[in-house]
This record gives sequence, structure tokens and C-alpha cells, in this order.
Amino acid sequence: MRYILVLLVLIFPAVGLSQVPDGFSANYRNLTALRLNPLGLVNASAVNLQHPLYKSDDPLYQTNYAALTVQPLLSPAYVRMGIGAELQPLSILRVSVLYEKMYFFGNFDFLQSFPNASGDWSDSGLEASTEEAYSTGGAQLTLGTLVQIKVGDIAARTSFKLMNFSMDVNEGDTTWYDPMLDALVSADGWGVTNDLDVVYLTKTGWVLGVRDTITTMWLDDEDDPNPISHRIGPLISYQVHSDPGKRVDSVSAFFVMNWYLSHRYRTGEDVGQSIPYVAAGLTVTGQLF
Repeated sequence: MRYILVLLVLIFPAVGLSQVPDGFSANYRNLTALRLNPLGLVNASAVNLQHPLYKSDDPLYQTNYAALTVQPLLSPAYVRMGIGAELQPLSILRVSVLYEKMYFFGNFDFLQSFPNASGDWSDSGLEASTEEAYSTGGAQLTLGTLVQIKVGDIAARTSFKLMNFSMDVNEGDTTWYDPMLDALVSADGWGVTNDLDVVYLTKTGWVLGVRDTITTMWLDDEDDPNPISHRIGPLISYQVHSDPGKRVDSVSAFFVMNWYLSHRYRTGEDVGQSIPYVAAGLTVTGQLF
């Protein structure tokens, strides 16, 4: 295997610090989400086997564990399967790695690749060249850190991911469009993304806040650098069901609406800046044992 797995990225956001039971435990998370601008539909899961590192009643150290994970993801256009590990030495800090194999079916205008960074990967450009889409596979390694803190009813979290891509593209091409990241990606290169959430936790199950997302890829093209994608806007979620420690211990619905501050095609070049990024879905978590 090309990569050594040490730690894991937690896919699904969670506000607050959960308790880790004694001994080994297994839990799952499932996310179903619909996205607009760009259009997307995914169902992503994670099954984690974890063990606490030590016992402490101090809130700073209380949530600690090491975990192994399996993370499948399915959309109408592609499938991904990830394995990895995660280490949380403190309640406020998690470090991780995830290795994923991915495969595109060649439908819904994906996958499309380009000789350089000047390729047209706008929504209308991809649609116009849909006959150029082809099925192919690749891999992605994600190294992540998550820092979270809660003071009273206010919580903040920043999730940083450093990603390495290896995609089997057409001969002569060096870049490809990743619909998950909504970015032009190097066939063999690196990129970063960061989500910053600041939220207010109500006592009625509602979470109200703001999400700020920045994504950029490093491309070997000095004449046509890939611009940073930056969007910001409200984040709302509601906990429909809560029964900690059960087979289904939490069900939450969420809604995100962000506006692009910077993007190659979504600030007027192809899509008007007034049109927001919208995502809505359902997250289910539970304890297997």
C-alpha cells in the first residue's frame, strides 16, 4: 500500500464533546445530503472501532480515544471507499488520516480531465463537453486536524484537511474536476480545505451558526493558477432524536446556505454571485456495541 495509515479524518461534523465508553466500542455515522451550486447527492457512512486512551474527569481530557474506521461513500456519479485511523488525545483536538479509493462511472458529466489548469470546468462547460466524460479510478490521502472548543452555549470548530490525489486520467492530461470539492485538482498533487464553524447551541435541539469554507489546490501551472474557493453563510441544524448509547442514538437534520466570496466560476463568470451554495440532509449516529 502506498500510504501508511496512522490517524483518521472524521467525516461528519458534530458539535460538542461526547463521552467514550470503557473498553472497545463500535459506532456508526450515516449522512445523506443534497447539494445545489454545484449539484450533488451523496450517502456517506463511517463505522468506527475505538478504545479510550485513559480516564479523566477533567473536561479538557475527558474525551480521548484511538480509532480505526471504514468509510464508504456513494453518489450517482462515483463511489469511494476509505480506511483510516483517528487519534483524539484531548477533548479539543483530533488528528487523523484517511486513505480512499474512488471510481467514477462516466455519467453525469464526470469524470472530465484537462491538459492544464486552463480547462473549462464550469457547470456549463462540463455540460457542453459531456461526451468527454469517462469512467476511471484513483486514490486520495487526507491528513486532518480538528480543533473544537465550547464555552457556555457557544461552540467553535475548525477542521483542516491536507489532501494528496492520484487519479488515472487520459494520456496527456494533468488536471481533473473533482465534483466533491468543486475544484480543479492535479492528477498527482496536493490541496487543502478548511471548514470553520461558530455556532450557538440552544436547549431545544437547534444549532444556529455560521460556516466559512476555504479550498485551494496546488497546480503546476504558473501562468494559470487555480483560484481559491471561499464561501461563507449560515448553518442550521436540529436534533430530531436523542437517546445516547443506543443503536440509534441521534438523528439530526441540517441546512447550510453559503455565498461565494471567491471562485473561478461562481462569482459571475458562469454562475451569478447572488446564487448561493445550498446543502441539506440528515445525519444518523448510533452505538453498535
